[in-house]
Order: sequence, then C-alpha cells, then structure tokens
Amino acid sequence: MDRGVVRVRVQLEGGSELLMKRFLAGKHVLLDTEVQPQLQCSEGRYNKMPAVADYSILADGQVSLKIGGDIDHDFPFTLPNTTSLTSRAILSMQMEAEGPPNNLKWSFSINGTKIGGFTHSKDRFGVIQEIVAAGILAAGANTARVVVESGSGTLKVSDMVLQYQNNV
Repeated sequence: MDRGVVRVRVQLEGGSELLMKRFLAGKHVLLDTEVQPQLQCSEGRYNKMPAVADYSILADGQVSLKIGGDIDHDFPFTLPNTTSLTSRAILSMQMEAEGPPNNLKWSFSINGTKIGGFTHSKDRFGVIQEIVAAGILAAGANTARVVVESGSGTLKVSDMVLQYQNNV
C-alpha cells in the first residue's frame, strides 16, 4: 500500500458507486466496490444506472392569459438523452389569478397530457406543484402548455421549473 493512500472496500446498493468514486477521487481515496448485477428500486423496477436529481427552467418571465386575449402559451424545453423516462418528475410554477377572477378555469399539460387544472373565483397568488407521471417526458424536445379554458379574470404564470431524474 502506498503511503498516504487509504484503500476502502465498500459494497453499495442502488448503483451509487459511481457517485462515491467521483466524490472520493477528490480526497485521494481509492475505492474498490462490488455491485449486484441488477439493483431493484423500491417500486419494483430494475435499474442499473444511478440517477440524480436535475432540473430545467421552463420560464423565468411572466405570461398573462385571459379569455378575450391570449388564452394559451407554450413553453418549449429540451431534456438530455440521459433523462430517466421511467421515473416521475415534478412541475412547479408561480401563478396569480386576479381581475377579480370569476370561475377562471385553467389547466396545464406536457406533451399533450394534462398534468393539472384549477378554477378560481377569488384573487390567488402562490406556487403550484404537480407530479408528472412516468412516460410523459421525452428525451429531446418537449412542450409544456398553459391554457385558460373559461371564466373571467387574468391568469399570470411565471418561474416554471421541471425537476426530473437524470441517469449518470
């Protein structure tokens, strides 16, 4: 054994040995790992690659939508080829219903699949957060869309972020 180098033997589950190697490499520690050929996630799926949380900013500026004006807006975004398409994701956005709203009904979708919808009859301001089911996202080009469907008032949407899992 070389002087000043510590050899560690670790058995990790979940495929995180690559992350451990990267972390420990900066500390000048050599890592000898054993990993099962197939690792089972808690949801019963098999996964050979570790996944890390990642995000994509879909919008930073504000978009205003209302009946009698612009009623919809597309937010195109691109995800890398390493995106875990079999995992769920989280879409969040800041929203404001004002005017005052009267049965202001709106919804949002990704790649044509409805993710959520709301109806407001009072001024509202807050953050919406919804789970995106597995299989909706695509590697490459995607489109999130917000649509005002009926009612009166103005919907303002901003700061839209998608959190997803990325295989490393």
